[in-house]
Amino acid sequence: MKQQAQSLHPILEKFLADLPVRQPLAYKAVYPKRILTPTGFMSPEYYALTLWSQILVGFDTELNMLPHLTGLVSGLMQLEYRVPTYFVRSEFAQAVAQTEPPADFKLSEIRWPLPAMLFVLPTDFVLKTFGHLCPFISVSKAEVGVYPRCLKHLPKCEVPLAAINELDNQVDRINIVYPVYSKSSTPVDYTGSYPLHLNVNEMASAPFQDATYMEEARLDSQYAIPDIHSDADLPQGEAEKVFNNKVQAFAVKLLLALTARPSLAVNNGLARPAKVKKGRVRPELWNPNVIGWDYRAVRPADTGGEHGTHASPRMHWRKGTWRNQPYGPRPWTEASLKKLIWIEPCLVNAPPEEQPAQT
Repeated sequence: MKQQAQSLHPILEKFLADLPVRQPLAYKAVYPKRILTPTGFMSPEYYALTLWSQILVGFDTELNMLPHLTGLVSGLMQLEYRVPTYFVRSEFAQAVAQTEPPADFKLSEIRWPLPAMLFVLPTDFVLKTFGHLCPFISVSKAEVGVYPRCLKHLPKCEVPLAAINELDNQVDRINIVYPVYSKSSTPVDYTGSYPLHLNVNEMASAPFQDATYMEEARLDSQYAIPDIHSDADLPQGEAEKVFNNKVQAFAVKLLLALTARPSLAVNNGLARPAKVKKGRVRPELWNPNVIGWDYRAVRPADTGGEHGTHASPRMHWRKGTWRNQPYGPRPWTEASLKKLIWIEPCLVNAPPEEQPAQT
């Protein structure tokens, strides 16, 4: 695994360089572990800037629309749990995207590994699947309570987080945040917020999604920039709705996969401890936590099927599904216990080695 050289919008790069110097406690709060980023992924250090912009929203009474508040609560939840970050392998991400959610599964039935998680997706996967560079998806389960008062383990920052304008969250909900990056603009943060009593297949028709901009958080007058967002970089009109539905559905599908198979998520440890050498501190470095790293998609040839047919000459996915399967004493009723079963998609006409799948 190798740290990648990356360069995005100049304002973003300057902020990334300045924040650790100007506000080291805030930087440590939003990026608590320096992670060895695998090849093909963006460094989660970039998402740290989105986190800090979301937190600063809480000090501005004018920024009180739903996307701002969703980002704020999501950011506070990530800080409370020290930004648990997981890299999702490409073949596994493709399999998740090619699986249909169950028709009878409520968001409240998701078994969360943690109440807040940051998923880092492969760059090639997000560009091909969503059409835009949105490599980070933050998910959090915000329970009823007054924020930030209900959170007891927020980290220390140069600006006291306890002074954030209080927000009364009256419904248990899932919050989803995902910035879109480009070299021609600062990130645009898209959000979705859904009550947990919703069925997963009701999300697309629920009016909870919206977008906001990083600079609206007024990070600092030094970073004030004109509105230079390029329409070419962002989804517009009906395409924006399709984009939001795709990303948010994928986030929930990923949580469904972890509900059905929690062992897919693997926590890795310290790669290199902190060390002082010649008066200079070399910070600690952590191995990445991963999801689906050893996953291999089902191929028909693996189960005795043919490698290909004249009717289906190209490599493609045959969709899978999740089933909310009742179990226990029969006859089964609505009150019967249920477990989520993943009927995996198949990668048809695929060679033995992993290659990008056509969809």
